[in-house]
Amino acid sequence: MLLPLGQTYTMGSVAEAVEAVKDVKPALAIPIHWGMYEGTRADAEAFVKALSGSGIEARLKEIGR
Repeated sequence: MLLPLGQTYTMGSVAEAVEAVKDVKPALAIPIHWGMYEGTRADAEAFVKALSGSGIEARLKEIGR
């Protein structure tokens, strides 16, 4: 599952994105739309940390890769 963390026109907050992931229960969640115009690496890291221990794998994909 790819979740946008830009906050404008996407998820309203990191917490909202985390709740969406928990509702859907995908095997893997990757935060997107962070680090270029809005959303920070800290937001993406908070997203991954919030899902730690939930049974849902979350990981970052580096920008431009």
